[in-house]
Amino acid sequence: MTPANRDRQLSPQTNDNAALLLVTCGGVVLSLLLLKPLIGAITGALLLYAFTRRFYGWCLRRIPNATVTAALVVCLTTLSLVIPTVLALRTVGMRAIAAIEMIRQQIAVSGSPRLFERMSGGRLVLASLGGRDTLSRIAQQILGLTSNLAMSFLGGTVVVLTQSIIMLFLLYFLLRDGERALVRLHTYLPFRSSEFRFLTGRVTRSVHATVFGRLVIALVQSLLSWVLFGALHVPGSLLLANLTFVCALIPTFGAVLVWFPVMLWLLFLHAWTRALILLALGTLLVSTADNVLYPIVVGSRAQMHTAPMFLSILGGMWMFGISGIFLGPLLFTVTDALLAIMRHRDPVSPGG
Repeated sequence: MTPANRDRQLSPQTNDNAALLLVTCGGVVLSLLLLKPLIGAITGALLLYAFTRRFYGWCLRRIPNATVTAALVVCLTTLSLVIPTVLALRTVGMRAIAAIEMIRQQIAVSGSPRLFERMSGGRLVLASLGGRDTLSRIAQQILGLTSNLAMSFLGGTVVVLTQSIIMLFLLYFLLRDGERALVRLHTYLPFRSSEFRFLTGRVTRSVHATVFGRLVIALVQSLLSWVLFGALHVPGSLLLANLTFVCALIPTFGAVLVWFPVMLWLLFLHAWTRALILLALGTLLVSTADNVLYPIVVGSRAQMHTAPMFLSILGGMWMFGISGIFLGPLLFTVTDALLAIMRHRDPVSPGG
């Protein structure tokens, strides 16, 4: 058989393989685009799976029914998430209502323009604004902005609730069918058994490192907040520190949700010095602890240098949003593991 005849016989098969590869790549890309709106729920489910997998195995040895055990673990996980959230929201709501009532009583006694004039430097500011009419217009604009923020918050709450339901739904199937899913995934990937175990081990270590790092940073920020609130004689400093721990589990800006309203409350009480101290230390100490310590803690646990860990977090946030804080280091870890597998398969001599 001549080479030309051989090429003609192989050409249809080659074309079929190329077409299949093209269609497969298109399907993978479209599937990823479909999952993009749910990236937060998927990331949360994977993190909760890594956190509850051992507890699920312990329960499964005592309740030999995967369906019942997975449902039980999901219910316990839901309670462990919902109860602290409800208590925190109840505390914040009660304090907000108390603050609003105090403002209402002061306005009823003094009137809103009088109340503003009573503030230190209020007359100078009132004169520079052009009188009380200008101040009233500014107050109306602030009320309108507050209304818009409230509507945005309500819409965001609906999104968070939807993502949370999807996250728990995925967690149930990850617990029940996770091991079988890994076995099936292995059949699709071109890895030997030892290589696949190495890859999954690195991924598991990275996920555990991100969860551990988030908890450590939340604990550090809550302790710093407790010391700061206590030094500034803020009432309920221990309760606010516990609330900081819960909010600090939200990456990047979680602690701000606690100390910034406290700073505004100090401003309303005319405690200017304490408010400025809280603003400075809250920004430079409490909130910065997340950005500085998180790459160090996670990098040491995931066996990755601090610099690439820091870059992976920043790049992940730019690409995936808040979920990128977990997905960025995970992608770097997977890539590093794949490079290690390639070096092991095809070692290169030092002489080139």
